[in-house]
Amino acid sequence: MILATEQKSREDYPFEFFFSEVDDLISVDSIRDPLGTQIIWGYYGQKIFNNKLTTIANDIRNYSINLFIHGTRKRIKEEWQKHLFSIDFTKPISESIIIALENLVVYSILTDDDQTKSERGLLGIQRAKERIESTKNQTECKLKILELNLRNNGYDSKIKEVEILKRQISLGVHGRYKSPFIELKFFNKNLEYLSSINEENKNVWNLIESENFTNFNELIYNTADWILKHFIGKRKNSSIKIEFNTSSEELASIIQEIRRQFSKNILSEKLKNLWKNILNLNEDSVAGKLFDIILTRLQTNKDQKLENKTLFSDPTIVSDENIQLIIKLENSLCRVSYLFDYLLYEKTSNLEVDWLNKAEIQNKILETANYFREIEIHSNNSATKRLQDLKNIFLNTVPSDVLNSLLLYHNKIMQGRGAQPWITITGNSIQNNAFRIKESEFKKIKFGDWYHDYYISSLKSIAIGFLNS
Repeated sequence: MILATEQKSREDYPFEFFFSEVDDLISVDSIRDPLGTQIIWGYYGQKIFNNKLTTIANDIRNYSINLFIHGTRKRIKEEWQKHLFSIDFTKPISESIIIALENLVVYSILTDDDQTKSERGLLGIQRAKERIESTKNQTECKLKILELNLRNNGYDSKIKEVEILKRQISLGVHGRYKSPFIELKFFNKNLEYLSSINEENKNVWNLIESENFTNFNELIYNTADWILKHFIGKRKNSSIKIEFNTSSEELASIIQEIRRQFSKNILSEKLKNLWKNILNLNEDSVAGKLFDIILTRLQTNKDQKLENKTLFSDPTIVSDENIQLIIKLENSLCRVSYLFDYLLYEKTSNLEVDWLNKAEIQNKILETANYFREIEIHSNNSATKRLQDLKNIFLNTVPSDVLNSLLLYHNKIMQGRGAQPWITITGNSIQNNAFRIKESEFKKIKFGDWYHDYYISSLKSIAIGFLNS
């Protein structure tokens, strides 16, 4: 599918525009996914990855940074009642601490003089760099990472001066990796750490808090104690301010260990093994076999393009039931996407609808219908209902009316989002409301080329993180 914001071939932009997860039928904005297929491929892709990967949780260092953030927050919450009887651990306090920890990590890495440090994948670095730059004429880099007014048990008016990302609690490391961490049983939707709720989940934190991760745990404990010192003794009419200060002796060892753990984007073997186990990327799972296939191929060239069609056809996994389902699904969806792109093709714009019934397109419609016949739909949810709608268009509509039905389906999707359809039929002509695909671009799109992601781009990104380590 060509994006409305930029005309490229599929080879140029396979997956980079999926920025958030799909939770319902209308949550994707109008400049992408005009046929609403992300909810479909996302649902079937998670049958392999069990919601442990998302399109935005795709950096293995950020998984580890979020582990540090929540290990520290967990420690703070456990110690809170021992020292702070007059202050509740409210949501605003919790979110202030999360943001402070995210900022602490980013500032520590960006102020590291080691030229081998890696900024790749760090969130909020643009604003963080601007703030660091503003201190260049000072003897020390001194920046606020938390400012809280306890009289309201909430944020004061200076929260924007602390954030390094707009809406950071949603768009920072915590927000982007929250869903996978819930699925991985680190905490529940209320950010309650599950070690005290479920014996099965207790093993996750016990493993991390074991002697195998001594340095990582010391960092968590030291950072938690440093944060807590700013709250102990405070009352409800107090204001709290915590600063990142490169000249602070108290903070120096914390900054140094953060840099050692995260600056070079190189994970220890212990952390790599931990994530491989927790993300279910071991050899005995289909996800693990896919991961090994990608690792093997990237070892020769990290920049090579990995075709999903080739990956899913690998002999080690092709017989798996869910892999077979995805193969059948994508053989259908990629052809539907092609046919929609055809309607955006400049040579079809403003021409009579009858021109679309030419034999070449009719044959493509019949081929797409044959692939849909291979798909059996058993579940009943938002994703499968949408898939059934598309299947019905190709199986229950005469070929000459399929493209018109596809446009009606597209209009319904866009209306559900409160957005203007990309294409409508006015009278006997196609009305293009978005943009036109140039002939040179359209010719790069091959009928039957796979298009949708199924979280392979995230898996590839994680594999690159492993190889860099």
